[in-house]
Amino acid sequence: MNDSISNVILGGYLRGIINNKNRYTIKSENDLRINDVFYHTSQFFKKKISFVELSQKLATHLYTCCHHPNIGAGDLFIILFDCLKCNNEYKSAIGIYKSEIKQKYLAAVSDGSKNQLEIYSGINPDLIDKGALVVDGSEVIYAIDRLSSRTKYWIEDFLKAKQVPNENVKAVLTANVIEKIRNDICDPIKKQDFGRDILKLCKNRDFLINQEIEEISEKYVSPNSWSEELGKLMNQKGLVGIKNINISTKIYRKNLRKFLIR
Repeated sequence: MNDSISNVILGGYLRGIINNKNRYTIKSENDLRINDVFYHTSQFFKKKISFVELSQKLATHLYTCCHHPNIGAGDLFIILFDCLKCNNEYKSAIGIYKSEIKQKYLAAVSDGSKNQLEIYSGINPDLIDKGALVVDGSEVIYAIDRLSSRTKYWIEDFLKAKQVPNENVKAVLTANVIEKIRNDICDPIKKQDFGRDILKLCKNRDFLINQEIEEISEKYVSPNSWSEELGKLMNQKGLVGIKNINISTKIYRKNLRKFLIR
């Protein structure tokens, strides 16, 4: 490894995956002991298997558990990152990447007497096809799948993980549930009153707690409607369930006004 290659790897395969929108966790606490990716990486972090053995086990797990028809041929490679600073501690992490799309590049080549263009094919580290970063001692992983609309096996079958919603996702989820609750109110007068109560709650505040919106909705629909609709939506989106949600009013105040006052 030289500095140039290290910078490419760190810039693409490390910084390119660490983002709040890429945070995932296993589906439930009970899955931790039977989750193949977590189990094999923890065995490596405990020095019970070598790096080569870890790579072999992860590759075997990927190709035995995933029989999706859209799985394309490609390069699977494992990277060991060391001395990553996480919460004021230095940790190791395992990066797992599958590259299915190769980019074409033009290069100017000179043999001393003439210049010509040649086409090369290679992996672009700035466009990760599929990736996961598992940090030692953490149940939260970073994962990305650029082809998720066509191939869901990476998150669902290989990692067996659910996304941890970030602030934007929480706001969108909450707004969608509010709209669903509003549509379930038959009385047009009560429907308008519900919208005004929600907007009033948002006024002059930076954050809301989802229980506050739930309390308002209970005045107009059955008590379990809010939690049931939120649970359905999180399950449909493949998100880990969260009971307590702090929501930034600035993110979706304008969107709420569009459908609440009409």
